[in-house]
Amino acid sequence: MESIQANALQQEPPKTSTALSAPMTDIWTKLPQEMKDKIIVQAAITPLKVHLYTTGPYQHDLQAIHIEAWQTVKNALSVTQSSRKAALKILHESGSIEDVDITLDEHDCYRFGAWTRHRPSNALLSHFNLLWRWMPFYTPNVSNYPDVMAHWKERDPVHENARIKFYVPFPHPGQARAVARIEIHASSNPVTAWGDGEVKAMVFEWVLFVSTTSWAFSDNHGTLPFPMEGTELRALICWVEA
Repeated sequence: MESIQANALQQEPPKTSTALSAPMTDIWTKLPQEMKDKIIVQAAITPLKVHLYTTGPYQHDLQAIHIEAWQTVKNALSVTQSSRKAALKILHESGSIEDVDITLDEHDCYRFGAWTRHRPSNALLSHFNLLWRWMPFYTPNVSNYPDVMAHWKERDPVHENARIKFYVPFPHPGQARAVARIEIHASSNPVTAWGDGEVKAMVFEWVLFVSTTSWAFSDNHGTLPFPMEGTELRALICWVEA
């Protein structure tokens, strides 16, 4: 009996699951289409960074930071028609790019032949609606705005480590510049205790400070326009618990 069972075990068909050592193309082709689309969409929302700079009066440009991340997104948009459609949908709904500062050594202007390689195509950039950058909650005093409140001058320790994520429309050709959204990343929401005048003064300081960072965060007349009415102004501000 034991020999019969042994022979039966030896005659079992081989397992059909994909081995870990199999090429990724073999694994990929066996995935359900829904799973493929999810993976591709996840790749399409890889965080992307750019550096904006000026080369002369009204001569603006940008360069991609971390080329590998940009290549990941480009690849995600060129796999299949269905996955491209799903990836583009989420990019159009919530796609944004971070504007960052870099050192002179990292700057394209000082590296011969790097401009084309490190500049994303306009076709790829067209899929993104928002540009953002980090800034401190308590900005350096860059104005003498008369309505800045005492709590602005006497800093609340609770918000010393808070940060602002400042959004503007991505600067596509012809795109009007304005404040799109202001996220306050803090342990508690400070806005609930502010009156409309306080909100206006704080936003003014943030807008004034961010206008000194890069060209997309200001317009030809200086600072970006923002609503002056309290309800509309509050609608721009979002608290994110951190």
